[in-house]
Amino acid sequence: MNALRLLPGLAALATSWVAVVAAERPNIILMMADDMGWSDIGCYGGEIRTPNLDALAQDGVRFTQFYNTARCCPTRASLMTGLYPHQAGVGHMMDDRGYETYQGNLRQDAVTLAEVLQGAGYGTYMAGKWHVTRHTAPEGPKHNWPLQRGFDRFLGTIHGAGSFYDPNSLTLDNTQIAPGDGFYYTDAISDFAARCIQEHQGERPFFLYVAFTAAHWPMHAKPEDMAKYAGQYDIGWDAVREARYGRLRDMGLIDPRWAMSPRDPRSPAWEDEEMKAWNSRCMEVYAAMVDCMDQGIGRILQAVADRGQSDNTLVLFLQDNGGCAEPYGRNDKFQPRPDDPSVLKPMKPDELQRRMQPEVTRDGYPVRTGKGVMPGPADTYIGYGLSWANASNTPFREYKHWVHEGGISTPLIAHWPEGISESRRNTLYNEPAHLIDIMATCVDVSGATYPTEFRRQAIQPMEGISLRPALTGDSLQRPTPIFWEHEGNRAVREGKWKLVAKHNQPWELYDIETDRTELHNVAADYPEKLTELLGKYEAYAARTGVQPWPLKAQQPKKAAGKRPNILFAIADDWGWPHAGAYGDSVVRTPTFDRLAQNGVLFENGFVTSPSCTPSRGSILTGQWHWRLEENANLWSTLQAKFPTYPELLRDSGYVIGHTRKAWGPGQLKPGGRTVDPSGPAFRNFGEFLKQRPADQPFCYWFGSNDPHRPYEWRSGVESGLDPSRIQVPGFLPDSETIRVDIADYYFEVERFDREFGEALALLEQTGELDNTIVVMTGDNGMPFPRAKSNLYDAGTRVPLVVSWPSAVRGGRSATDFVSLSDFAPTFLEAAGVPVPEAMTGRSLLGILRKNGNGRLDPTRDHVLTGKERHVPAQEKGAMGGYPCRAIRTDDFLYIRNFKPDRWPAGVRENSERGPGFADCDGSPSKTFLLENETNPAVKRYFDLAFARRPAEELFDLRQDPDQMVNVAGQPAYAAIKEELANRLMQELQATGDPRAFGRGDEFESYPYYGSSGGGR
Repeated sequence: MNALRLLPGLAALATSWVAVVAAERPNIILMMADDMGWSDIGCYGGEIRTPNLDALAQDGVRFTQFYNTARCCPTRASLMTGLYPHQAGVGHMMDDRGYETYQGNLRQDAVTLAEVLQGAGYGTYMAGKWHVTRHTAPEGPKHNWPLQRGFDRFLGTIHGAGSFYDPNSLTLDNTQIAPGDGFYYTDAISDFAARCIQEHQGERPFFLYVAFTAAHWPMHAKPEDMAKYAGQYDIGWDAVREARYGRLRDMGLIDPRWAMSPRDPRSPAWEDEEMKAWNSRCMEVYAAMVDCMDQGIGRILQAVADRGQSDNTLVLFLQDNGGCAEPYGRNDKFQPRPDDPSVLKPMKPDELQRRMQPEVTRDGYPVRTGKGVMPGPADTYIGYGLSWANASNTPFREYKHWVHEGGISTPLIAHWPEGISESRRNTLYNEPAHLIDIMATCVDVSGATYPTEFRRQAIQPMEGISLRPALTGDSLQRPTPIFWEHEGNRAVREGKWKLVAKHNQPWELYDIETDRTELHNVAADYPEKLTELLGKYEAYAARTGVQPWPLKAQQPKKAAGKRPNILFAIADDWGWPHAGAYGDSVVRTPTFDRLAQNGVLFENGFVTSPSCTPSRGSILTGQWHWRLEENANLWSTLQAKFPTYPELLRDSGYVIGHTRKAWGPGQLKPGGRTVDPSGPAFRNFGEFLKQRPADQPFCYWFGSNDPHRPYEWRSGVESGLDPSRIQVPGFLPDSETIRVDIADYYFEVERFDREFGEALALLEQTGELDNTIVVMTGDNGMPFPRAKSNLYDAGTRVPLVVSWPSAVRGGRSATDFVSLSDFAPTFLEAAGVPVPEAMTGRSLLGILRKNGNGRLDPTRDHVLTGKERHVPAQEKGAMGGYPCRAIRTDDFLYIRNFKPDRWPAGVRENSERGPGFADCDGSPSKTFLLENETNPAVKRYFDLAFARRPAEELFDLRQDPDQMVNVAGQPAYAAIKEELANRLMQELQATGDPRAFGRGDEFESYPYYGSSGGGR
């Protein structure tokens, strides 16, 4: 596919699963179209040319009464989870209405098809439209993106609609990308899906989810596909409906007793339509979109055939809702195409499209809507309209949104030569079935186990039943009715009976056996049946969290004026972006991800120093570490003259305490303290809660020792982590040793996440979680070369999430630059305690209480970081470290190294801490660099970690996110370097940094209280 520059091939996805003979378990391909009617494709009575789908039907089984949920994202949520949409968290659309069932995000207690099949050893791939999370921005939470929900590879869109030439939120794996030349979304979906099949490794089966956006508006199609249908729809929608109705009867897809529903009264007769040419063109483009999709399906099926696996591949094709009558762009004033687009700027080749409806094409033409605008090209954006949707849904009435048959009926084709006997091929199956049944079917045919618990989260049981009996002609024996609710439109289907109602309209009852087109309401004739089905619906609605429509957005719960509890969880050496919410698909962090879903996820959280003691001292005091005298160094002391937020809260009535690692390492006694400033130590959070008086708020420091080294070698691999799926940072060589070492680091990150999850569960049991400010973060970056103890992002940028349900609307992400020193004033302000003037941190309450995403405070456009002595790792006898300061903005990182004659990771030998670059933690990764120092493929990485550095470093993060190319000496960057250097020095002077006044030697005179160096 030349429209995209794809990432490396799929060979790296080979896992340690034991090979399974292909015949034992089928491959599974699940394909879904978007906004198409029941009778559009050829094998369901349509005139659109779909030879590949028709061939699947010829050798498979067609379901005549299969149902969706009437809308895009509820259908996808139900399809992926085997639950009703409300149970999956998508009771409406991608907006958070304040209810767990209407959060616009897949819930964590709903496991996905991909997660189940991946756990059963399947390779899992997806191409197309995701649309089950409200977090679509590239900088937002990613815990509900495909790779974090079970897929090995993904190309598609996170958002639900967009241009076919330039779709918004176009994503490859976890990275949003811009389309290349010649891009057309339907082709990109098909070609990526085919490539996944071609490059699938080993004998294990695969699961492929192909979610087309055809034929959702806008009506976009390639000229060669539109040409096939030129003039075909000049006969108009009435004639098309009649022809389809006749074919449906002849094919046995409908009962002759079912009269075709009348033309929608809002649609004129074709002979009365004033804009025939325009409307005919709309349907031509629609048909071309479907045709192109079918061509792509052919390429996907050919890829299966080329592997010799067609016979043992289960292929399912369906649609997400009925035809769409939304008049998108059709009622606007006509906008002509300008001769010269110079009034608008063309988009840059790598510029991301962030709008559902682009303002401009990539070559600079305005995107037009309006009555009479001929659809097809990239500069148009309209739907095909109600009248053609009425034809698409022949013979039923109503459309997408509604739960009458026209809104919820979908074709379902099942093709599986080894699972469908020859006598059952090209047959129809007439029992009702639903999207909830797809999960159960895939679990059945794959031999997978549907979990009761996944990633330490209890999982809701699936709602559906396996459709496997339908493939052999047996009855499904469905034990319960099928239910629907969307925007107050609601229905129940049990046997031949269907109870259905539009929002705020009376219930209607239909005998579907004799009247599936719902033309004869028999509610008055069967009041007992109506009452019976209504009772079942009400029980379903209560059980699944259906709320009365229209919903009112719930406001955060108020805590009756009580001061909030504060629960601060800090990992030891946990760096960004190693959490599912940031898009890391390997490490499993359900606790952090849940907090991100219910709180505010910070993209730019930074420690003040990439070293434990100064970082933690800054958090406690709310001050830059260079203001804390001795505490600027590792293994130092924190003088009693510096007030800390836990002590101030204690003095105002809070109960304080901590678990495991709090301030430190170092000695408090030389600083005049007798107890840890975070409060008494407790064995665990449960022990603390038991002794806390019930009427007092608490401030607790949950300090983990994970993921600090040392690690047990291969502990990550043995826990099930797959090193081949790890994305190795650019500043480290990609080797098996590095990957296994990172997997071991991930294993300890997961342990921290799990233990804090247990603490949160205890708090939730007390009923106090809503009024507790919960913070989860790390004290510095990952303990690897060029990371921890360095001012690059790998050393200073940390995961950070804040949740406070009673006061802060959740599910948001912020790109504001935040220093962890900001939490002391935040906590004090939230508790109503005066903030000492000495605190340089800035309260985050203003950001937390704002709605929206992105940069919520324009003044938070940068952050400062710095380092003094980590360990005595320079020449023996010297107590100095590697002093440096940095300023980080969105686009640049500027570092000032005050002693460039020293070694950034310490000397090779003869330091107070012994040989081996002692400022870099010992690890298999470090050993790998040392042992391969002379290897040309590794030398660059060795130098990045251990070689001397110049006095100034500048990195252009737009081009170099891993911060590996110093551009400080390049003339093109001279102005920005000078600007950042001046800005850094001004802020250091304003905050009283001794380094900014030539007194930096003060830091080198302080004692070191570590295991060597004594009290010098």
